[in-house]
Amino acid sequence: MIAYIKAGPVQKRYLQTIKAPSVQYMLLNADGLLFQYSKGWANVEQQIKANPETRYAIFSATKTFTALAILQLQEQGKLQLEDDVTRYLPEYPHLKDIQIKHLLSHQSGIGNPIPLKWIHLASEAPSFQEHDFIHSVILQNQKRKWPPGQHFAYSNINYLILGKVIAKVSCLSYQEYICRNIIQKLPGVDYLSFAIPHQQYATGYQKRGFSSFILGFLIDKKKYTYRANKQYLGFNPNTVNGKAYGGLIADASSLSRYLQQLLKVDTVLLSQQGKRALFQEQLTRDGQRTGMTLGWFTGQTNGNQYVSHAGGGGGFYCEIRLYPELKLASLVLMNRTGFKDERILDKIDADYIPWKGSSL
Repeated sequence: MIAYIKAGPVQKRYLQTIKAPSVQYMLLNADGLLFQYSKGWANVEQQIKANPETRYAIFSATKTFTALAILQLQEQGKLQLEDDVTRYLPEYPHLKDIQIKHLLSHQSGIGNPIPLKWIHLASEAPSFQEHDFIHSVILQNQKRKWPPGQHFAYSNINYLILGKVIAKVSCLSYQEYICRNIIQKLPGVDYLSFAIPHQQYATGYQKRGFSSFILGFLIDKKKYTYRANKQYLGFNPNTVNGKAYGGLIADASSLSRYLQQLLKVDTVLLSQQGKRALFQEQLTRDGQRTGMTLGWFTGQTNGNQYVSHAGGGGGFYCEIRLYPELKLASLVLMNRTGFKDERILDKIDADYIPWKGSSL
């Protein structure tokens, strides 16, 4: 029997002051939900309330699924993290000397062009050619900023390449591999998919003002947004061009199932040895810390280590987090634009995560 935790005064006040049309927060352990918070509107104009089954784009949090898939394929003996990428993708000779682990930990030296233009409307999906898009992006960004393994620098292109590796060695499309080997193995999932849902999908919003003015330099506002009301611009349904770096859509309940499986000792997703490798901080070739594991960022709350990943873009923002030693996890989903890792969970979790050495 799981005992629910009451909201702490600081945590409750912070959640109530988050400026987003809707917010979903969950704290959980491997067995069930410990605390849940839901507020706001999935659709502002129609006054549709959000709930834990409301669906949100999770953008770059998808990268954790891509990283997990690579670790699974290593356990299946189909690749090794130290393999040169060109072993699997010889059509890109400029990737020579970049190892799979360099892509996972963002140490490839490949640049990161602003990805906001890497989207298309849902109505354009039938004619969109993802393979052609990915191929052109990889070829257009051949120049490296430094040799592989020398520095950490975040790049969405790393994960576009990993998506192609997954497809090549598994003989499945990237999306099909993720669905068969991760999503379909998660019990109790309602919605976790690369497809834009027809129901319960939150509308993404951008607060009007200076930030929406800046947005006009990054995307075609007339194409992708509309005036929802005096406070917000709404986003027309759209999706990213490359699924492996940010294409998943999920509700909070389903995303919690994914985190719970990663907390379990006997998980259906990966061996214990594989999970240790997944969550081990990666160093540069000179031994410098990067703050990055194989697909997750590292940090601390009240002295306790965590791994996390944010996902943000036009209209949506999310964070997912695991505290491996405490066997706890948390997540937050919002339908407002986010462009950076805001570490919101640092503030929300602080009331719940015990100081290291004490108990929950």
